[in-house]
Order: sequence, then C-alpha cells, then structure tokens
Amino acid sequence: KPKEDREWEKFKTKHITSQSVADFNCNRTMNDPAYTPDGQCKPVNTFIHSTTGPVKEICRRATGRVNKSSTQQFTLTTCKNPIRCKYSQSNTTNFICITCRDNYPVHFVKTGKC
Repeated sequence: KPKEDREWEKFKTKHITSQSVADFNCNRTMNDPAYTPDGQCKPVNTFIHSTTGPVKEICRRATGRVNKSSTQQFTLTTCKNPIRCKYSQSNTTNFICITCRDNYPVHFVKTGKC
C-alpha cells in the first residue's frame, strides 16, 4: 500500500467514529490497544462523529502536505487528561483543521479553523 493509504487508514482508526455522541465512551475507546501502542495512555485524542466521506472531502485537490480547514462543522468528542487512564470527555460542534497529504487526511491538527 502507498504511504498515504496507510496513514489514512491510521487516521480513520484514530479519529473517525461511526458511534453517536450518546454511545461514545472515552474510557472504553481510549483503553483499546489501538490507542495505547506503547502501553501508555494517550494524553488527548479527538474523535470526529462522521462517515469517512466528508472528512476525506476536506483534502480533495490538496497536493503535497498541507493543513486544511473543513468547510462544514463536525460533531466532535475530545478525550483528555487521563488519570490512571480514566478520561474526561467533552463534546463540541466545530470546524476541524487536518493535515492532508496528496488528497488524504493524515493528521488531526486541532479543533477549529487552521
């Protein structure tokens, strides 16, 4: 697989969820081995409640490596400040800033416009 595809697959796993806000649980999700590759709790992670299409659309016509803002707002859940891997959870609706590499989202930069 090309590098972009691998990075996009990783981005989807780390940042896109099909679960509703009501069903989403930071502790259950963040303690999954996919999010703790080195056995450490990740300090913060933002999840986008969406299908992959609208997120990938942000990177359409993005050549090279560039940060892009979404034109639509997404429902987001941020898991942060773990104390012994127990997370606080906050939900917002906002634009997102992501890094695109050749039409693929590869990194979540921040909540809000770039």
